[in-house]
Amino acid sequence: MEHLINGVREAVGKECWYPALAQALAIPDTCGAIDDPGRGKSYRRYTAWFDKYVAQDFRSPPPHSQPFFTAHDLYQARCAFLHQGGLDFDEPDVPKFSGGVVGELALFLVDNGELVPSLNGSADLTYNVGLKALCESICM
Repeated sequence: MEHLINGVREAVGKECWYPALAQALAIPDTCGAIDDPGRGKSYRRYTAWFDKYVAQDFRSPPPHSQPFFTAHDLYQARCAFLHQGGLDFDEPDVPKFSGGVVGELALFLVDNGELVPSLNGSADLTYNVGLKALCESICM
């Protein structure tokens, strides 16, 4: 596993954002397969691994302390990025992702659910998840 984590960190250090993201999104698959080998278990393994090791890094600040980036969200991003080459996907009840270069590549999540205090002056609460932070959370 160390070689995979080192690969992500090396790509981040060189600002090779797309290889860093691809490798980081694959790590939960690999780690999950170590814990629970076999075919046909990818989603369950992936989400269980995320919930155990990464989920705590993606909660909104108090007083809400709600998850704003879930195992399901990351799995959908993994599928879209690794299988389709992008971060756009249409599925009900899943935050919309869009990728763009703003200083460094960032993932933007928009939660269109419950109305909560807004960070950007609209009815939607928006979080910016930097690719570097996402990769580091997965590599911990």
